[in-house]
Amino acid sequence: MAKLDRVIQVAMGWTNSHLHEFEVDGKRYGIPDDEGVHETPTLDDRRHKVGAVLGEAVSRFGYTYDFGDNWRHTVTVEDRLLPDESFNTWPVCIAGQNACPPEDVGGVGGYNDFLEAISDPSHDEHAAMWQWSGGPFDPAGFDVNATNAALRRLRADHGVRSVLCEGGPTVLGALVAEGVLDELFLTASPLLVGGDAPHVLEASSIGDPVRLDLVWALEAEGALFLRYAVRR
Repeated sequence: MAKLDRVIQVAMGWTNSHLHEFEVDGKRYGIPDDEGVHETPTLDDRRHKVGAVLGEAVSRFGYTYDFGDNWRHTVTVEDRLLPDESFNTWPVCIAGQNACPPEDVGGVGGYNDFLEAISDPSHDEHAAMWQWSGGPFDPAGFDVNATNAALRRLRADHGVRSVLCEGGPTVLGALVAEGVLDELFLTASPLLVGGDAPHVLEASSIGDPVRLDLVWALEAEGALFLRYAVRR
């Protein structure tokens, strides 16, 4: 869910400068806060995956950003699509409308005051708002190309899709035990020798067996490259 927060931030145009919270089926996900005003605890969204939280039934949920300005969003799930490796497997913005309100503008009321001042050169606060926002502001402005470029940077900079990790059986065992393994890349270059061959994965306990599906296989100069995806 924490990765979904970052995707929403980029798609909306926020800068992720404040706390956020998801509201799904009566449960709240975000950054846990022992001093919160709610009776029910906030679940750590870094430990809950989107698929597990939304399942197949949730069609709408809430997302609040910046508890001071209190920007409340309603997110509608229109469809559930499987990733297509031949097309793309990263978040994509299809279309949008209007600009994102500036950070710390003061919520809905403050944003309306800001628009009134920034659009009227004769307004007493026009010059101040111009300087505060860094220049002119188009409330109807939206650029789908710029949004998708930002989403691609997010994927590269923050690992929205995955983090590549290289290691031996012990490292792989630790990743599986924590439930954070999404894909497994294996390279087989046979060399027949004697001795005790180690397992691909070493862990004291990983619970139920982890099922893998073959995504693709490549062969080059006698070496076999295999890519597996964890079955969800």
